Amino acid sequence: MNTLIELLNDLDSRISAAKISGFWTRAMKIEWLNQAGQRVCDWSGPLGMPYHWPFLELALKTQTGDEAEYYDYPDEPNALKQNSIYQISIEDEEYFTPYAGRRRVNWEQFIRHKQEEVTEKVFSNHNGYYFLYPVPLDGKELTLYGLKKWRTLVNDEDETTTPEEMNEAVVRVALATCQRKAKKYNEAKAELTEIFDPSVGVLSQLKAQYDNESPQGYGGEARSSRW
Repeated sequence: MNTLIELLNDLDSRISAAKISGFWTRAMKIEWLNQAGQRVCDWSGPLGMPYHWPFLELALKTQTGDEAEYYDYPDEPNALKQNSIYQISIEDEEYFTPYAGRRRVNWEQFIRHKQEEVTEKVFSNHNGYYFLYPVPLDGKELTLYGLKKWRTLVNDEDETTTPEEMNEAVVRVALATCQRKAKKYNEAKAELTEIFDPSVGVLSQLKAQYDNESPQGYGGEARSSRW
């Protein structure tokens, strides 16, 4: 289990070991950990593109609305990162295909498809919504595939979005924030380099492990408004 109190205890130990003096409140340290968790989840890999961490994968089911062209992103507890939906299917048909099918298009391409009344089925993420074209029939089961957001930690027993092997990276990034506050800029830079270096950093090593493992995922219900 990965809980806020465990991360706090680890961070306190590292602050003490690094001999960082200062008055750091619990609220400050929780904020640092949440910022660090978000940053780790959003890490860009060796190619400079945000890495698709398998543990963030989430499949959610909802229903199509009456002549609904667009839908807002799912809410808690299954909130997705903005613009992270990478595949949509409707019932058993892979209605919108990812990657190779090139059916996820940018906003300008989506508008052009509509204006030209192209028959190819596409979808696009835009400003916290996902748009479908052509508009599907009402009452169909719609499955979204996207990436989970880092869930903000508040209470001691709140569990992290990331698995246990990511704890070191999250805590050390939070430690770097503390070092910067204490004006230990070189130490903070070194800490972040060890975590984020695209070739030999901690996250690069974890990426290599995940790349060699089987796909992961989680299913749930999407709670979002239909338009």
